Amino acid sequence: MSVDERDRDGRDQAGLPPGWLVDAVERSSDVTAVLAADTTIEWVSRGARHLLGRAPSEMVGRSIADLVHPDDLARAAEVVGLAADGHFDEVYVTPALYRILHADGTWVHLEVNASPGPDGGLLLVIRRTHDLVVQDQLLEAVTGGRDLDDQLDLVVELGRWRHTTEGYAVLVHDIDGTRRARTAGIGDARLTGLAEVAGPTPWDAALAARAPIVLDELTDRSLVSAEVAAAATDAGFQGVIALPVADPARPEGACLIVWSTKDGPSVAGHRYPTENMERALSLILQWRSHLWRLERAANVDGLTGLATRARFFDLAHVQFAAGATAALYIDLDGFKAVNDDHGHAAGDDVLAGVAERLAAAVGEGVLLGRLGGDEFAALCPPGAPPDEPARLAAAVVDALRSPLDVGGVRVQVGASVGVARRRDGESLPRLLERADAALLAMKAAGKDGWRLAD
Repeated sequence: MSVDERDRDGRDQAGLPPGWLVDAVERSSDVTAVLAADTTIEWVSRGARHLLGRAPSEMVGRSIADLVHPDDLARAAEVVGLAADGHFDEVYVTPALYRILHADGTWVHLEVNASPGPDGGLLLVIRRTHDLVVQDQLLEAVTGGRDLDDQLDLVVELGRWRHTTEGYAVLVHDIDGTRRARTAGIGDARLTGLAEVAGPTPWDAALAARAPIVLDELTDRSLVSAEVAAAATDAGFQGVIALPVADPARPEGACLIVWSTKDGPSVAGHRYPTENMERALSLILQWRSHLWRLERAANVDGLTGLATRARFFDLAHVQFAAGATAALYIDLDGFKAVNDDHGHAAGDDVLAGVAERLAAAVGEGVLLGRLGGDEFAALCPPGAPPDEPARLAAAVVDALRSPLDVGGVRVQVGASVGVARRRDGESLPRLLERADAALLAMKAAGKDGWRLAD
């Protein structure tokens, strides 16, 4: 008799008694159910109490359709119909996610697989594959631009749902370097990397070494300070994992922290969920880095670090609506000669040096941007004193009168500036147009100075 024939005959290949098989099914966290051809549940394993909050006796005699989400019924009915037609005699049924009604009234996402049984019935194996659900939610959160904290909470959930007694933290750095953490099962900030503590910590050691720290006990004072160890013990933790994750946007990197309890799995038992968490966090950080770089490319001039033309005008409209008082148009004198005599690489260095001097000259609170080539613009903020435009223009001209050092070569450029004070009822384009006209007049009059628009 072939293996396939023995399978169809329903006999155990290993020769194990049927009683052992039933006992094993009953002890599994999966739910096994036998359906009649009319979808009535004829038998269900004890796992139903764990997975669905229902005693087997509450389910036997009911139709499985009573427990399937209305939006998933059409798919379920299709499987039942195909089984009745004998479609699965030679083709395997593949598992799919269904929403099943829990005793508390919530819908639980579960993986359901079916095998054809006698007289058109089905054998169902139902298990919780929450990793797939969370990963799907994570993809939706990342591609949908949800808040970073929401995304990190899903990383935590990849560990928490499987081992609810353990403590989890995801430690990351914002683009500006500020630390933030999302946690579950941890009430003490000293165990998350956010609070200052005396002595070493597993996460700092992992980030510094770019390697995981795995401790079954908290006795190594070179990795866990006495303060952290005491806080962890008080919280019921006895071991820790600190897993560094590379962050393309921040050199410090990020870290996954898992605190283990005596009631949870061993530290080694956390390997599978932490691998899932690591992949998820890496995806989030890479996506964030790509978005940040795209946003920076759109808003920050890569050569000078100033606002791009588009970003300048976006911000200028906001400041103008709030009462900006004047505009400055700035054009470099002698810049063409730098490119001609020293090459465009030197010209780029000059533009970068000029930008630093301009930013220092106008100071904080003044919108400054590179409009293109060697042209720049600035907008005086709302509430600036009447003499502020003239002061800024003079400061800009003076800042560029001393030579720039470019690769050991002294290069001289200057600045011509046009200034326009805002008139009542004037639009932003008109204000900038008058500043540009004043700049051209200054160029025609000899350069290296500033002129106020009529």
